Order: sequence, then structure tokens, then C-alpha cells
Amino acid sequence: MGSFGTWIAAFSLSGCDALVCALEALAFGSTIMCGRDTFWLWVISAIPFVGATWEHYFTNTLILPVINGPTEGLMLIYSAHFFTAIVEISTYKAVLLLMTAFGVIPTIMCNIRNAYKVVQARKGNMLLALAMLCPFVALSGGVLVWDCLSPSDILGDYPHLVVAGTGLAFGFLVGRMILAHLCDEPKGLKTNMSLSLLSLPFAIANALTARFNDGVPLVDESLVVRLYFTFSRMVVQSCLPKKVADVRVLHEAHVVDDGKGYMGWIGFV
Repeated sequence: MGSFGTWIAAFSLSGCDALVCALEALAFGSTIMCGRDTFWLWVISAIPFVGATWEHYFTNTLILPVINGPTEGLMLIYSAHFFTAIVEISTYKAVLLLMTAFGVIPTIMCNIRNAYKVVQARKGNMLLALAMLCPFVALSGGVLVWDCLSPSDILGDYPHLVVAGTGLAFGFLVGRMILAHLCDEPKGLKTNMSLSLLSLPFAIANALTARFNDGVPLVDESLVVRLYFTFSRMVVQSCLPKKVADVRVLHEAHVVDDGKGYMGWIGFV
């Protein structure tokens, strides 16, 4: 099973994997200078990640198709870094389409198919299984609604803060799913996964106030974006010590070991 230190290492690495989606999107977005479309780079990297975590929740295994997000996505990103030195940077939109077609779609279809087989074999409810993805949909959809209602261009003016804050919130969502799997919680929506989303309704409501105040929001949006990032970071930081203690309890109680050498995933929750 490994020592407690091994579990802490797994805890940190898995949480970092979720945050890397945002960091890589920011790095690649800066390379190709795509501005507000940096958010879509995060979306197409986060979808395969959350899909794989969701599939693992049910199957205890990670099965990637021949063409998948991690390998084909990385290949396209590395290729795009080289191509931007030769062709016009505006071709990044073609890269987005290729990554979606050859990386995201095959991976997510494989995730759904594998999870569906397990749910059906256990006579479970597929709708409850899909409900676990609702917080992720609310997170990405909420940011897009905020951007549409905003009197300013938040994704264009503050792409780094928005993507970084969303990436931190995403790390919390994925980590909560992982902990639910380790604790063998009942399948279905985990309402406390939405803790990291609490700042989004405020941001959307503030954007709406601009429609009743001659285009001027109640609170300046540059401040709201900074609060959004700060809140997401505080959620992760405040929950981290408690979950380190939870990892210790799981390790000592031998909850994680299923007798097959499986050690599980633990993330920032």
C-alpha cells in the first residue's frame, strides 16, 4: 500500500495534474497570442481530464483510445509551438479544431462508453452518473455567461486571472470526485463540489447590474475578477490541511487498498 508519505505525494501530484490544465492553457495561449480564446484552450484540456477522472470513478481503471486527448493533444500543442515560427499565428484556430476533433471527442466518447458498461453491469442509474459532471458544466458555462453579460471583455482583458481562477476551482471539483471514490460514497451529484463556484453567481449578478446602471456595474469588474481568483485560491488552500488529515485516516484505515494493488487518486479538495 505504501507509506503515508507516498499518499501525500499522490495527493499533491494528482492535484497538480488538474492545475496543469490551466497552466498549460496559459503557456500555450501566450505562445500563440490568442487572447480571449485562451479560455477555450483550458476547456479542451479540462474536458478529457474530468472525463478520465469520472470514468476512473466507476471503473478503477483508465482506458485511453488509440487516438486520445493526452497524447494527441500534447502532440498538437508541441507541433503548434513549432509551426507558429513558420506560419501566421492566427492559424491557432485550426489547432483548436484539430485538438477537439482528434483529442477531446474520441477521449470523451471512450470515457462515456466505458463508464456506461460498468453502470449497466451494476444495474445503476446513468443519469446519476452523469450528474457528477454538472459542477464542471456549471463552472465552464458560468464563466461563459459572465463573459457574455459583462460590459467589459473579461476574457480578453484578464485571461490569466480568469483561467487561473477557473483552473483552481476545477482542481477542487476533480479532487472532490476523487475523494468520493476513495471513500466509496454513493454515486451521484456531490453538492459540496460546488463550493468553489460560489463566487460565480456574484460575478454574474454584478455584470447584470450594468444593464440597469448605464453600462456601469455595481462593482468594478477588474476587482471582481481579482476576487474570483482569490476566492478560488482560498477554497483550495483552506481545504488542503483538512484533506491531508483525511488522507492519513484513509491510509491508516486501509480504505484505499482494494486488494488489487490499486492505490487510488487523491487531489486538492
